[in-house]
Amino acid sequence: MPFSPQQVIQQIQLSFRPDGAGFSGGHRTYRVTHTEGQLTVSPLASRIDPAEPRRGGLTFGATQVMRGPRTLRLGSPRTGVASDGSLHMQRGLMEEQLRNGEEGVEQSWRFPTLPAGRGPLSVRVPVRGLAYQGTTAGGLHFSDASTGAGLRYGTGTWIDATGKRTQVTPTYQDGAIVLTVPEETLKASAFPAVLDPVIGPEFGIDQPVIAVEPSDQHTPEVATDGTNFLVMWLDTRSGLTEQWATRVTPDGTVLDPSGFEVPYVPNCGYNTVTFGAGNYVVACSTGMVRITPEGVVVDPQPISFHTPLSGGYASIAFNGTNFLITWLDLGGSGTGALYGMMVSPSGTVVMPQKLLSQYSNGVYEADVTAVGTSFRVVWTLAADHMYSVEVDANGNVGPRVRELYGSSSGQARFPAIASNGEDYAIVYQYGDEFGKASTSIGGSLRQADGGTSSFTVSNVAKQMRPDIAWMPRAGAYGVVWTNTRNNSTDYTEIQSAWLMPDAGVIANGRISAAVSGFMQGHARIAAGPSGSLVVWDRKLQASGIDVLGRALDGFVPVTLSTSVNSQTAPSVAAGPNGYFVVWKDSRSHAGQLSDLYGARLGPAGEVLNASGITIATTVRDDVAPVVTWNGTDWLVAWVERGGTGSVQLRARRVSATGQWVDLVPLTLGSASSGSEPAAARGNAGAVVTWAGGTQGGGIQATLVQSDGGVTALGSLPTDGGATMPTVAGNTTQYLVAWQDNGVLKAQRFNSQGVAQGARFDAGTGTLASVASDGTDFLVTSAQNVVSNTADIRATRISATGQVASSSVLVGRATTGDFRSAVVWDGTNYLAAWRSYSSNGTYGGRLYQAARVNRDGGVVDATPFTLFAAYPEQKPDVDDYSELGLASMGDGTWLGVTSRLERDAGIYAQRLRARMGDSRVALQANGTSDMAAEDTTSGLPSDAVAPGEALLEDALAGGTEEAAFAGERHPGEGGAGCSAAGGGAPWLLLAALGLTRALRRRQEIR
Repeated sequence: MPFSPQQVIQQIQLSFRPDGAGFSGGHRTYRVTHTEGQLTVSPLASRIDPAEPRRGGLTFGATQVMRGPRTLRLGSPRTGVASDGSLHMQRGLMEEQLRNGEEGVEQSWRFPTLPAGRGPLSVRVPVRGLAYQGTTAGGLHFSDASTGAGLRYGTGTWIDATGKRTQVTPTYQDGAIVLTVPEETLKASAFPAVLDPVIGPEFGIDQPVIAVEPSDQHTPEVATDGTNFLVMWLDTRSGLTEQWATRVTPDGTVLDPSGFEVPYVPNCGYNTVTFGAGNYVVACSTGMVRITPEGVVVDPQPISFHTPLSGGYASIAFNGTNFLITWLDLGGSGTGALYGMMVSPSGTVVMPQKLLSQYSNGVYEADVTAVGTSFRVVWTLAADHMYSVEVDANGNVGPRVRELYGSSSGQARFPAIASNGEDYAIVYQYGDEFGKASTSIGGSLRQADGGTSSFTVSNVAKQMRPDIAWMPRAGAYGVVWTNTRNNSTDYTEIQSAWLMPDAGVIANGRISAAVSGFMQGHARIAAGPSGSLVVWDRKLQASGIDVLGRALDGFVPVTLSTSVNSQTAPSVAAGPNGYFVVWKDSRSHAGQLSDLYGARLGPAGEVLNASGITIATTVRDDVAPVVTWNGTDWLVAWVERGGTGSVQLRARRVSATGQWVDLVPLTLGSASSGSEPAAARGNAGAVVTWAGGTQGGGIQATLVQSDGGVTALGSLPTDGGATMPTVAGNTTQYLVAWQDNGVLKAQRFNSQGVAQGARFDAGTGTLASVASDGTDFLVTSAQNVVSNTADIRATRISATGQVASSSVLVGRATTGDFRSAVVWDGTNYLAAWRSYSSNGTYGGRLYQAARVNRDGGVVDATPFTLFAAYPEQKPDVDDYSELGLASMGDGTWLGVTSRLERDAGIYAQRLRARMGDSRVALQANGTSDMAAEDTTSGLPSDAVAPGEALLEDALAGGTEEAAFAGERHPGEGGAGCSAAGGGAPWLLLAALGLTRALRRRQEIR
């Protein structure tokens, strides 16, 4: 039998081993312990030593097994480590097994025979320690809100004795993970059979990672369609305050993990939401937007009501036929007149705005509900009484009813109203006129027969802003409010109670966590036949504001305002067997810091690390990553900043198989906070250069040898005028270039890092990039900068340091960011830069590119599009902010950038990649575009030839590319020509979406 030392080493590393009274094991990305029948899986955060686990993890209690309604009796566990390093627990006839792998911990249960009983087989595992965040197709997601540490409990597979496999989707129910195998599957199974999900750390580029959105989300509203809920809030992720929403199931599953933006209604002071006529309706006094139960925005351009008055504090209700919208026309005193308007489900105004209050000022707040086919509106007057009025289905306004006496010394504020279809109930905050010193939460119940009863929900002082909803499943009203704990600055909490029409108030107690630093408020509730959902916002002292939710009588609170992790600042390098991509990642939101992750790609762009590779997840900010091949391993360098320590330039080697070579990152030197390092391979390692952090700044560079030895390079400037270094290498030497007060400077070094000759002028310009064809060099830079435009020019430098007498114009950058990138692809240099398109609704950024031949001649007189603009989508400030280019030297190249992803429930910056081949002469129907638009069609993980699958994805558009009529010849006249006129001379190999899931069962990020 063949002997594999690597497999033996890996088995030893992953094996469980005795640890005190239990067992422990894990991988470089997670740690697992098993003590007293409980399993704890903890993701790692590499500070200095990756063996140090993050504090906290997800703890799994003893497994419970049911067949139908009957709980199976399991014996006391007998635990031991098997010869393959897995942990086995025999519990009667059932055996539970834990096996550590690179993807995570595989937890499986083996059933030798069909368990006795009738009905489905359910495996229930109680969990605690990390907060449940939601469910996606990949499984259940848990994370630590304070650190960003995340785990995913993957989809399970039921495997019978014949190898037949059935997917089993886990659910989260009342603090436990539940996997259910249907009875028909059991009856069709041959035994023994195994159920095996995977638990692992969340990282990777295959699927977005669910995390807490780092920007602020607050002031939530909620409505139900009878089955699910729509939660809406104010969101600041774009830098502006916008309205966002997500859908939530009755068990707390977030259906839109990134949320989605609700179109802005012009001149709308405050939006409100309800459900009616088959859609959710978000409305205010000036217009409305409809959203389907499936989360589709029906009105990207909001319906306008063309009302003469706009205002705030809007409320809405649906009576089965039309909607009544109420709002306040506010004055300078903070009060105003109360108006109402009735609109149809299509947005047609069927009752123009009417004054509902007695006076044209003095109203503080109002609310509305439907009572049968009519509406009931309630409001409070400043230093006065609380009133209500009926508006019938035809828009007739009835007499005003005084619901509660009030005066300047004591009155109702913030009323909320709900109805069971016949009666209606009102709750309010009672206390001072200004709503800051409440003495109680009170209410009243108005019955259809005219009977009235009053009640006290809470007689504790400083209780704020109640809300109420009818809960048909319970036959009662649910009430929620904020307990300020006497205006505490330590923490506040959300309280609740039940109002039974026949039995009065039944206290339900606190429904949010009582944790120091949690400032919680603005509770809202909605309920329907499927259950209830209470939502509120929570401000953490160490971070931002998030929206949370839970059922009034159900699951523990979960974060609803989630997002997926952003991927920005990519860098890519080529090696002998493929590529390595590294990027900045937002998934750790503790202090809104950035981590670094990476992945290997094969020669055709196929992702080789389904779980990704953690590069740096320190307690500081890790930024500006750069990667190169050093002849043996991948070398990743980055800037580590923030916290109490000085800014440092760190580096880590990653093996060709994706393993850390340096458990403790290398320290290359001090850096400036804004340093943007560059790296290049050579014959004896790789050189990394960056702007120094010493007094006066200057340029620093080190040669990192293949064995990890670090040698500082001399003969570089130490004054503050030298900035923005770049480097290229070949088998004999390196060239380091930088800008110095508008002039490009350069210095050559041999392969051992020894300076060759003196520094020399490399031309004029700024923001240089450099590449080598194996002998000579080409420098691209921005010149002739005028406002937001600059020429991108290229200058050839010989192996002996001779600079060409003139530069050549490659293209023009028009975005204000004039950085270019350049790479040698084995045939030509490929230079790329960012530009701007003014076409379409929004215009947008794009990347253009052109080839330059070995002699310094421009091959493409008309640049082609590398990454196209999206003129019909609203741009994001980080779109196309960085570009990585790399080539294996075979005529092909890989480009990587990031763009705001808005598809499939994602709203985040995600990586985009494209591959091309400049050796094949093709054109795109006479246009200068690269080909069909880049896509997230993704990378299939099935056993399909990668080139075929990728080529099929790229060319699915049909006739987008056609053969050249005449081939270009490099060097003719300093530029190429096309008989068909201006075509792009290359073949698109792939449009890679680095966000799509690889279809692997055991994939854990």
